Amino acid sequence: MKTLSHIVLALYLLVIACKEVDEFIPVQEAIPFDFSKEFTNATDTLSYHLNLIEPIIIRTPRGTEFVFKPNMFTFTNGDYCSCEKVTIELIELDKKRDYLVHQASTISNGKVLISAGAYHIAAFYQGKPLQLSPDHLACFWSPADKLDPAMQLFFGYRNGTEFNWEPAERTSTVSSITPGQWQYNDTTSFIVGYQCFSDRLAWINVDKYVSDAPKNSVCIKLDPRYTVTNTVLFAILKKEQSILSLNYLGGNGFCLASIPVGTEVIFVAIHKQADDIYELAAETVSITENHFQSLSFNTKSFTDIKAF
Repeated sequence: MKTLSHIVLALYLLVIACKEVDEFIPVQEAIPFDFSKEFTNATDTLSYHLNLIEPIIIRTPRGTEFVFKPNMFTFTNGDYCSCEKVTIELIELDKKRDYLVHQASTISNGKVLISAGAYHIAAFYQGKPLQLSPDHLACFWSPADKLDPAMQLFFGYRNGTEFNWEPAERTSTVSSITPGQWQYNDTTSFIVGYQCFSDRLAWINVDKYVSDAPKNSVCIKLDPRYTVTNTVLFAILKKEQSILSLNYLGGNGFCLASIPVGTEVIFVAIHKQADDIYELAAETVSITENHFQSLSFNTKSFTDIKAF
């Protein structure tokens, strides 16, 4: 009887233990974080409905002027398009916020760029995407505070979460950029900027490389719960129009290959913890040799992050 009592007691304890285990709350899995989708606005994309029976110039809020002409488009398979009525969609990157939320990192094959303005151009006929006809170029004038002869034309390419700008001179023999000045419909004072010709509709950027100062690789190691799935990190050059994404390299953390030594940088990290619960870290530093960087996070709401 004593042995039987021991067995009954053991079974009772086992049942109780299992019940307690069943009531444990599992560790919450990381929430996927589509940063661009969550923080871009519908107004970021400008739409123009054109009747291309004659050349038309459109002017964006930033003051960029695009020229569109009859017969300049075909369908993407090369078929002829009458294209009497065309919809043009433009994304114009002007402020640092624009580069940030569209994750258009200003970097070309590991080299840091400074931007004077970037754009994404797309054209549609009855909802079908278009491309430029072989004998046409997209022409636009991009305004600038001052002219810089070092500026070049770049084309942007996205591969997953990574973004890279390729110099137009490597992939095109006809695309070009020329500094100068112009008037808008002969009704304004002269505008300073760059006249650009592009042989494609895509991401297009007016950029230059940063100086040849010594560069420094920077990696930021975070707690393991901060991963590429739920966290984005950026390095924002404080005095220049340059936004750099840090790539997630597993055990090495989030890394950037080359930031010029002596550059003032704002490191920004945004982590999604749950619906409408985020964490934000922002640290302003001057890059030094063998730079080490740590970040301190604070809980923020969606509204807080957008305001930042």
